[in-house]
Amino acid sequence: MRKGGLRFAGFDAQTVIGSAKRASTAHTQSMIILALRRCAAQSARTQPATGPAAGGRKTPSMASVVGRPFNASRHRWDNMRENRAFATLICFLVGCWCVRPRPWWQWAAIVTAFVLLQRRMVRGTFCRSARDLSGKLVVITGASSGIGAHTAITLATRHNATVVGSCRSQDVDEEKRKLVKLASGYGGEKAQAAVERLVTLYPLELTSWASIDDFCRKVRYYHLGTATETPEASQQDATRRGGIFALVNNAGAIQHTFKQTDQQEEYMTVANFVGPVRLTETLLPCLEPAAAEAVDDPAAVVAPTPSGRIINVTSGSHLTLTDPNVGALLPCPSGTAVTQVFNFMNRYVLSKLCNIYHTDYLAEKGYLAVSVNPGGVASGIFRSAMPNLSGWYPLLTCLVLKTSHEGAQTLVHCVTADDLVPGGLYTECKLRLHAKSPVACNSTSRQSAMVWAFEKMGHVKPLSLPEGPVKPK
Repeated sequence: MRKGGLRFAGFDAQTVIGSAKRASTAHTQSMIILALRRCAAQSARTQPATGPAAGGRKTPSMASVVGRPFNASRHRWDNMRENRAFATLICFLVGCWCVRPRPWWQWAAIVTAFVLLQRRMVRGTFCRSARDLSGKLVVITGASSGIGAHTAITLATRHNATVVGSCRSQDVDEEKRKLVKLASGYGGEKAQAAVERLVTLYPLELTSWASIDDFCRKVRYYHLGTATETPEASQQDATRRGGIFALVNNAGAIQHTFKQTDQQEEYMTVANFVGPVRLTETLLPCLEPAAAEAVDDPAAVVAPTPSGRIINVTSGSHLTLTDPNVGALLPCPSGTAVTQVFNFMNRYVLSKLCNIYHTDYLAEKGYLAVSVNPGGVASGIFRSAMPNLSGWYPLLTCLVLKTSHEGAQTLVHCVTADDLVPGGLYTECKLRLHAKSPVACNSTSRQSAMVWAFEKMGHVKPLSLPEGPVKPK
């Protein structure tokens, strides 16, 4: 077999087809045709990959990733096939059932082995990338706690990236001290010094447009050069300083009781969806430009295209939403009766579904945007959603949920990887082609959700210089 061609036993395709036509018997003719088909299939498998994916695999296109619906059986099979600990656990339980141990020490050994295997299965895949991001700027919302904090610490200590994070508290110095203290588990004093030097925190409330604009002004002025009044000049500043290498929309909120924002909409929908959309649209001109391509005409002026990546954190709970009429679900009804029928989990799931819509919208516009499902993580969001299980957190963290450090691995992978597919949904540091629900792949629902979000966030005005000191603390 010759790579890239169609040859069988030293003959090309035309020779084989001619032999099949001149065959005297139907059996011989069918055998030659069968060999030809096998030859064609093998030739297709040996074609060189057209994308940057490692291992010679062909990178899926953006259109196939955005429009591919959820396949439950394929999704479960992918998880089982890639998780050897799961198969080991099943074999172990079957063996225990066959042996049926009697002494207490055998039961103790079985329970210990079960806990270890279950913990190995729950923790998921770790990011093994060692890419150096020195001089690269990464913006992370919600970087003071949870998976956002561990993502910021990992990028600063292991990849030498410059991280600008947001925190909800106005006491930035206290949040920075907590982050530096948390970094001690990543390498002691050396890691703490790296976080102290490379990580900067600013306050941000995603339900306040004034707070979002002030945060973006600080990012532009303090880290990308002087803020300007026009998007074109801002793009020039981003080009000169390198721009934003990655924007991670990680911050999320969960509210048990009904609460309205200044926009007269439900709090979680604005904080988890509309706020990140406005933040992203404001910082789009500051994304890192792509490398300049060779042009035949030296006098030609080629506008820089953004190559910075946008990462939206979603949730696997979006699979539970089956109503495609998302445009009618987003506006929250007003009145006193709304507090009696308010279901906070439904609103949270709806906002996470809209994060996927935002990713697909950006991917269709030509930006490198992906969604990340970190899995079940014992973070502040989970504690807020399940306050009745507070006494069971150690057991749940051990057997069912990931730690915040483990949940941040896919985020770190998407920041450092070179083979991201626009519009893809990543979990366990890998692209999942069958992990989106049918509602998430509905283009009509996506369009109605994005139209509603842009109506609520209003016009993004050019940013002026930030208020406060000339240099950040």
